[in-house]
Amino acid sequence: PPLEFQEGDMVYVQLDVGFPHEMCFGHWCYVVRDLRDKILVVPSTSVKDEYPCKYEMDINVTLDGRKMKSRLNFSETRVIDKMRIDCRKSKMKAECSLVFIKYKLKEFIGG
Repeated sequence: PPLEFQEGDMVYVQLDVGFPHEMCFGHWCYVVRDLRDKILVVPSTSVKDEYPCKYEMDINVTLDGRKMKSRLNFSETRVIDKMRIDCRKSKMKAECSLVFIKYKLKEFIGG
């Protein structure tokens, strides 16, 4: 069965194999916009010790009751087919508002 999610949730997505400087394989992605059969997502990675660059943003998230940090990578924003969502994994809740993420994404795009 498809995973129930809404804009502002994070879902695990198979991004597949890409080019050398693109994120690929499985990553948690922040759902920015539901486009019926597709979704606009911002892929994320785990947070290392270094600070995020100007194209990234760290957010607090909760997965199965565990709190952790995740790093959104705005330069990897893309539209994907909903069939790429791995329904075997539960969704992750971001503790950052959708309005703020959209504001930061718009700032990144230059609008």
